[in-house]
Amino acid sequence: MHFDIDATGTELPIEARAYLEYRLFSALSRYGADVFAVRVRLRDRASGGEQPLINCWVQVLLRPVGEAVVESSANWLYGAIDQGADAAGAAVDRLVSA
Repeated sequence: MHFDIDATGTELPIEARAYLEYRLFSALSRYGADVFAVRVRLRDRASGGEQPLINCWVQVLLRPVGEAVVESSANWLYGAIDQGADAAGAAVDRLVSA
C-alpha cells in the first residue's frame, strides 16, 4: 500500500505521520493488493489566532473498481486522522459491496 501524504502548511510530526499510516493501513488492509495507493491531504483551515480546524482529504485508489474519496474535519490533528481513516474504510466498503 503506497501512501502519498501532503501536509503543506500543517505541522505533521513524525509520530503523527506514523499514526496516520497505521490508521489507514488498519482501515484498508483487508483489501490487500486491491488498494493501489492512498493519497492524503491535511490542511489547517483556521486563520490567524483561531482554534485549529484540520481538514483531512483521503483518496483511495482500488484495482479494478476505481476510487473512493472522503473528506473530514476536526479541531485537532489526531481527530482529523481518525475521522478520515474511518470514513475511507466505510467508503471503500461501500464501493466494493456495490
